[in-house]
Amino acid sequence: MTIILFGASGMLGSDIEKYLTKKNISIISLDSTSCDITDKNKVLSIIAEYPKSSIVINCAAYTNVDKAETDKKQAKRINTIGAQHIAEACKLHHKTLIHFSTDYVFNGNKTDPYIESDPPSPISHYGHTKYEAEQVIQSICTKYYIIRVQWLYGKNGQHFIKSMKRLFKQHESLRIVNDQWGSPTSTASLAQYIHTFITKKPSYGVYHCRNDGYTTWYDFAVFLAQQFQYKGSITPIPSTQFPRPAKRPLNGRLNIDKITQTLQIKPIPWKEAVLRYINSAK
Repeated sequence: MTIILFGASGMLGSDIEKYLTKKNISIISLDSTSCDITDKNKVLSIIAEYPKSSIVINCAAYTNVDKAETDKKQAKRINTIGAQHIAEACKLHHKTLIHFSTDYVFNGNKTDPYIESDPPSPISHYGHTKYEAEQVIQSICTKYYIIRVQWLYGKNGQHFIKSMKRLFKQHESLRIVNDQWGSPTSTASLAQYIHTFITKKPSYGVYHCRNDGYTTWYDFAVFLAQQFQYKGSITPIPSTQFPRPAKRPLNGRLNIDKITQTLQIKPIPWKEAVLRYINSAK
């Protein structure tokens, strides 16, 4: 089996490449220097170049949520138009597309965890570009998996754990938002789930995927403080006291009954996955 992987140098892409390679799957690794997904002809030529590949994984994305509010054109070029180019190439060459989306396609007003069929209503430009990508892929492809993920962290990239570790060293007191809910999700865990997708080949469609359990950014920070032996104070605050350029959904919880039942997997608890990451980073 040969897989074409866009965004291979990113946080998620690098862990997927590492895990699939261990499973003896041949990977055609592409990053922004080897293939700019906003260049339609380049994407078409790359995918046409590997006729024996059956699956294309798109991890390429514009992920700076706040910067997307001002850098709107570039965010849309990468997240929406780039995804469209890949979808068109997959349809033309009869390949299955695995594409990653986000809980930011929802507005966060629902009281229960979001299921795959809930209507998206993004409240940030980043969320809009990711939702538009979902719509484009669904309108073009018949063989696709759109996988919504959230609160990612991994070895190769910037994320909450690295930020908190740095802030613990710099400040004796911290204020952390306590009214946004979600699931810290390891890119290493996601890589394992993607391998299961590839091998079990479930029905095409939209799936939610994360580590098990929910928390807030505040409780996440408190857990990290214990692991890094931070002696300072952490104060919970509402989102209104920590304004950001881009709005975040207060309830970003994703229901994963569909994926756990379809693939017969038991997701790793988020605290356990975080501990694995911290120990591997030592």
